This record gives sequence, C-alpha cells and structure tokens, in this order.
Amino acid sequence: MNTHTSKRETSVTLLITEAIKTMHLPSIKKHLIALDLEHRDDIKELLNDLKPIFKAWQKEDQNSQLVGEVLTRESRCIACIFGKQIIRFDFSYKHKSAPAPENQIVYTQSFGIRIEEKNDHLQHIQVCNAFLNITEMESFKD
Repeated sequence: MNTHTSKRETSVTLLITEAIKTMHLPSIKKHLIALDLEHRDDIKELLNDLKPIFKAWQKEDQNSQLVGEVLTRESRCIACIFGKQIIRFDFSYKHKSAPAPENQIVYTQSFGIRIEEKNDHLQHIQVCNAFLNITEMESFKD
C-alpha cells in the first residue's frame, strides 16, 4: 500500500479543479464550503463568472448533458494577466432532447481559470477569458 501523497495531489488547486470539473454550480459551492473558501470575494466573483459559462451550454428544455470527461490542461493568459499560467477546462456536450439531427451534434467548449496558491493556501482565483489554444501551447515546448 502506498501511503505517500504528493503535495500536488492534496493541493488546494487540485481540489478546486476537481470541483469545477463537475460543471455543476451547487457541487462547486459545496466543495468550496468544505474548503472554507465560500466567504472570499474572489470566490464569489468566480461563481458569478461561471454562471454564464454553464448557462450557455445547459439548455433545460433540451436535456443538455456532458459527453465524456471534462479535461484540463495548462495554458497561458493572453489578455489581462498576460503570460500567467491558467488551467484550461475543455468539455463536450450535446442536447439529447433537441430535434433530430441536432440531438446528435457534440459541441465543445473551453474556459480558463487562474488559480494562484502559495504554501497550499489560495491567494487568488479568477476566470480567464483569453488564453492560448493547444497548438500555441505546443509551440512553447519545441
């Protein structure tokens, strides 16, 4: 049995990332309450900024559902916090109750979150609206 747990596995960044991957605001709020973060102004702003992102893909009358897992990858901000590392969330969904053939279309969308932590304590968190795509990020690795 492996009893070693890396710092990264228990970091506040990982815990918040896993909560956001649920793509469900009540679940995210529940996780943030468990981390005793819900009172922070940046958390309140984050939740407000996530609402339109989630509302844009979730069509109640069309039974919108995620397709597959919400994936995360590293990216960089290209706007207000230029060059800062962010976490890019990529997800796919479809509207199962939409009329055919629209009910078979799988849509994809991405959004970014900047999480700044120090010594396993959250310093700042915010939605990032402009970030590098996968190809642009790959060009840095060459």
